Amino acid sequence: QQQRQQQQHQPQQRQPKQQQFQFHNDHVKRLYGALVSAEHRGHVKDPYAYDPNLAIRTKAGKGTSSAYGPLQITRNTAKGYMDPNNQYHAAFVDQGSKFLKAKTDDPVHGLGGEGTLSGEDYHDDYQSLAQHVMFGKAKELKINITKPLNQKDLDRFVQHWRHGKESGKSPEKWYTDTTRQFYLNK
Repeated sequence: QQQRQQQQHQPQQRQPKQQQFQFHNDHVKRLYGALVSAEHRGHVKDPYAYDPNLAIRTKAGKGTSSAYGPLQITRNTAKGYMDPNNQYHAAFVDQGSKFLKAKTDDPVHGLGGEGTLSGEDYHDDYQSLAQHVMFGKAKELKINITKPLNQKDLDRFVQHWRHGKESGKSPEKWYTDTTRQFYLNK
């Protein structure tokens, strides 16, 4: 039975992908990189490459957060912006539900767990979902992220990314500084 449970937690095996995900353009790619860098407090070697240390559920939140992956996208955020016809988007939302139901020390879905969508084979799908969410959030703010952002629009986007546009909360100074540093100085 233990072996059967372990098999249920294994991601589906897929053929390795030949091509890496292509962002819409360099402006969108740079914004993605800035957010990855901020989510991991600037301790990211290459924000675009697969890194198993970033493909995990958050270690914070005492089990109340489903944030996952390089951009720490939550289940509810993915659900709000997902393409219902995209199999990976649906699987990501399902994984988020499993995170929220799991005990914090569960080896797969607990805090710091890799979930069932980890591994290099899922990295392009994650980046595609992330870009989809980024475009959705930008549209709500009427910001065109396919063009260079000025600091004001970058800060507006970062606030919405971090806390939601209606939250009234501001991102932590280090978070905003990290995104500015990466996006505006590259």
